[in-house]
Amino acid sequence: MIVGFLAGDNRPGQSYITATLDAGSQRPGGVGTPYGDVPVVHGSIGGVEAVCIHAFGVDDDVPSHHLNFPAQVLAMWRLGVDVVVTYNGFGGLKPEFPVGSVIVPSDIIDDVHAKPYSIFPQGLGGWVRVDVGDDAGGPFCAAKRPAMVSAAAAVSRDVGRTFIDHARMVVVPGPRLETRSEIDDKHAQYADIIGTNMVPRAWYLRELG
Repeated sequence: MIVGFLAGDNRPGQSYITATLDAGSQRPGGVGTPYGDVPVVHGSIGGVEAVCIHAFGVDDDVPSHHLNFPAQVLAMWRLGVDVVVTYNGFGGLKPEFPVGSVIVPSDIIDDVHAKPYSIFPQGLGGWVRVDVGDDAGGPFCAAKRPAMVSAAAAVSRDVGRTFIDHARMVVVPGPRLETRSEIDDKHAQYADIIGTNMVPRAWYLRELG
């Protein structure tokens, strides 16, 4: 099992995720892809092999609308990663989602429509149509999500945070924040939380299996 982490929030040059790698296990590396080269950090967490990518660059200076999503996702695939964990700073759209909540999203509303729409270039991989509906387990990994929910719930209890395991996330491109009317529009879409980066990342990961 190899676990991949797409992490941000470097302090400085190191993300919260890479800071939790087992002592002495960090090894810098890199992966070449058709979309560009990606720096990575190899290591382990609790003895489990891990690969970390600084999603916003090693200096945390790449804004959300300039991230190289295809390269980062393809790098994970080329390294043989079995499951990818990512996190985001969400904005709550409902009062029952208080500031500081720990949330494991359950569904996505795509307001980004980012290009390329598929990680497969034209002529490679055919016409890939990934099912992300309820019958296919939704946009996230149905096999691994229960473990994530269980772990997040336990951590939330330990630190005294509200935990929410069912939330529709509307994804916007950023980098600016939303207008009052845009927030009202997201309510009309039945969204619970709002954020960036989950799209197109989730779609590419599902395409690669």
